[in-house]
Amino acid sequence: MAQKMEREIAVLSSRGQLTLPASLRKRLKLKRGDKVNVYDVNDQFLLIEKVEETPLEAILERFQQTAKRKKLTPEDLADALRDVRKGLYKEIYAKGA
Repeated sequence: MAQKMEREIAVLSSRGQLTLPASLRKRLKLKRGDKVNVYDVNDQFLLIEKVEETPLEAILERFQQTAKRKKLTPEDLADALRDVRKGLYKEIYAKGA
């Protein structure tokens, strides 16, 4: 079975950003912020595919955005995690006592 191949022109900006044509973004269902894998094939051309985000990656991304928005430090996050763990420990093990 022959594979379909179409030529599209992308523009490289002075900052090294590659702008994909709208028709390609539409076909790949790409939107702002989406990630793509880019492959160099024998220094001749690039293959691009959309990166499908796993549920865990989606949770991590939201967590990182929230921490950044609230300007939380790594110490703040460690303290919050410690508090959650203590609460869970009490909830789980205090029931049997």
